[in-house]
Amino acid sequence: MRMTDYKELFESIEKSLFTEGSKTLPLKQIQERLEIFKHFETREFSDSDYYQILVNVVFYSGFKAATVTSKLETVHKHLGDFKTVANYESKDIERILADENMIRHSGKIKACIKNAQVFRSIIRKNGSFRNYVEKLNGKESEEGFVQLKEELKSRFSWLGEVTVYHFLSIISINRGKSREV
Repeated sequence: MRMTDYKELFESIEKSLFTEGSKTLPLKQIQERLEIFKHFETREFSDSDYYQILVNVVFYSGFKAATVTSKLETVHKHLGDFKTVANYESKDIERILADENMIRHSGKIKACIKNAQVFRSIIRKNGSFRNYVEKLNGKESEEGFVQLKEELKSRFSWLGEVTVYHFLSIISINRGKSREV
């Protein structure tokens, strides 16, 4: 049985992405967008990165990926900074819902605001989101992982049985230390 040459496979996929993608976008823009994925396993997440991942998980939940991806820039414009979002009020929700480029789902928007408040509280108490996750020992044992999963589901809005695994699969890729913002 031949061992898969992942580097060769990745380079082949990358070449195809450049060829097909350059039909609609400049090659430089495609290369910039893909660069993050080349070094994902060693990327260090900041608290802002963790929050943005949470926002993404909330919005992708139950929606077609293409729909969310096409509006992700607008979602991040309104909900990307937990420090700002944690202070949003009803007038901010109305402003967001009035944006025709936004996914106008008030439940998801309100969930992201509540999550920003919880996120800010966790960081104040633990120093960083990474410290919070590590204190729960989710990588140390199956029991720790189950505890972490249940803790996340109980604290954050819109994290259910499936979406919590989506969130955990993304953040567990990060093996580096987090940066504080």
